[in-house]
Amino acid sequence: MRRLFLMCLAAVLLTAGMASAVVWNPTDPNAIAAGYSNWNIAANWGGTLPDTQGTATFNVAAPKCWVTGAQSVATKFVMGDGGVYTGNYVTVKNGGTLSLGGTAWHAVGYSRGNNILTIEKGGKITSTARILVGRAGGTTAVNAPSSVIVDGGTLELTAGALQMGEGTIAWSQLFVKNDGLVDIKASNITQSAAASNMLIDVGFGTIILNGNQT
Repeated sequence: MRRLFLMCLAAVLLTAGMASAVVWNPTDPNAIAAGYSNWNIAANWGGTLPDTQGTATFNVAAPKCWVTGAQSVATKFVMGDGGVYTGNYVTVKNGGTLSLGGTAWHAVGYSRGNNILTIEKGGKITSTARILVGRAGGTTAVNAPSSVIVDGGTLELTAGALQMGEGTIAWSQLFVKNDGLVDIKASNITQSAAASNMLIDVGFGTIILNGNQT
């Protein structure tokens, strides 16, 4: 009986591990033809939305992802997570909200460059953990910079820093424009000493650090 219980437990853990990474790989032919697809279609994630399954992962060649309603990620949101260079694009549209949970980290350009996260006017991202921008990705044409573009929308970090680059080939960019708001409530924008390229461009937008430094 004990051996049977251990075997069943191992099977459950294995199944849980396999289900923890949900990969963006759209199947909707109409959306693909238009160059984007909507986050809220489970089939675009292999059948399971990331709201209950650990990680929302972007690491394959796929159409742009549009967030048009209230969506969430349970543990980690990762763009450019291994794979080959393709370029991943996520846009939070007007009326869209994306809640990033967990306490570890989220990333735009984890190990590959040319990842772009855009928050348009009327859209919002809230994160309970630090966000890495351009953690890796060299300065060649193949590994273009990874960028967060707050284009009239709101990026809110309730905990942790906005970390711009970490490695010697890191290339990170932050654009805040058209009345966009970056609100880092309990920390700052940081840059690794080894990071080789960083750009912060504020045009008619606002960055708030530590909850009160504008």
